[in-house]
Amino acid sequence: MAPSKRSPAFTLLEILAAMAVFVLLLVLVTQISGQTMAVISASQRRVEALQSARTVLDSMGSDLANLVRRHGGVLIAGQSPSEYTPPSDSMAFVCASRPHAGVGNPADVRFLAISVGVRLFENKVIGVTGEIMPMVSKGVGPVPWNGNFAHFSNAAASAANALEGPAGITDISEPLSEGVFRMEVVYLLNDGSITPNPPALVNFASTPALGPGTTAVDLSRVRAIIVAVAALDKTTLRLVADAGEFQKLAEAFPALTELNKTPMQLWSSTPLPDSLPKRVKENLRVLQRTFYLPSGGRS
Repeated sequence: MAPSKRSPAFTLLEILAAMAVFVLLLVLVTQISGQTMAVISASQRRVEALQSARTVLDSMGSDLANLVRRHGGVLIAGQSPSEYTPPSDSMAFVCASRPHAGVGNPADVRFLAISVGVRLFENKVIGVTGEIMPMVSKGVGPVPWNGNFAHFSNAAASAANALEGPAGITDISEPLSEGVFRMEVVYLLNDGSITPNPPALVNFASTPALGPGTTAVDLSRVRAIIVAVAALDKTTLRLVADAGEFQKLAEAFPALTELNKTPMQLWSSTPLPDSLPKRVKENLRVLQRTFYLPSGGRS
């Protein structure tokens, strides 16, 4: 008996079935790849936000480790910018000179005035030309030694005033991290208590005079400074800028008013506003660090 031949129609069905399976597998692979890329992208955004926060805290730690505490050394506590409520905390102080970008270190420059606080900048990096955005900035200015210890206080006062404008001893002021839009500072005192209102120096005077809302801190009563920062990645910041929601972001991280509590404790217990986009909520990152001050100071 001669062998039977396959029906051409049956062969066509097999081909169509194989194509259907191939298409289905292709769709599944595409979906999985898309989901994987989305997860990777979200992870990268969170890592970017964390890195922005670490950049600020690492820089502050290096400077505070060289803080001048004696012979006229003082820390000026303030708040900026006033455009957002609550404003972020700021600090200005003098530290022993060491290499900083954009600042020379001639032989007569033994000290540097440092200012750190949230200021408003035009952010062109994330493609928002003309949009004024809050971000942590750092100002560094040389303090030539003139044999007068009171000069340290004057330099710190100038650095504090410069946070509100381009003039002053810290005229080199640039964004320290474009992702950090909020900074809160509290003080650990020698008695173990924590306060958002640092102890003030009695009868403090400087030239120039301190601006409104600033305090010359009595460092002899401060054991450590606790700093918390909130950060977002550039992509999510663009989303916030387009929606004009920086004020909502500021409100999502309230100012600390209670004693013996850290900013992280307050912020972690404060619900984020429902009006904030989901992506913003998912990518927000907060870091906190405690900086124990040096026991003495260099002069």
